[in-house]
Amino acid sequence: MLAAFMHVGADMIRSLTTTVEGFFLISGLWGPAAGIAVDSWACMVITVVILVGIVFRVYEVVLDMVTYCRTGE
Repeated sequence: MLAAFMHVGADMIRSLTTTVEGFFLISGLWGPAAGIAVDSWACMVITVVILVGIVFRVYEVVLDMVTYCRTGE
């Protein structure tokens, strides 16, 4: 269930970032050539957020394994 929740969360973050990116591009604040830069930054934000979530979950699994090895529970 945790893997499914993380997948849905990643999809939600991607959709939210794409929506915000669309608003930036429609507003035309940076001109027509800025589309590539906005898309690149959106990709970086998504990647960092997903990696932080993965690292946190791996950390929790390692803590559970250490606790199990120490106590047997």
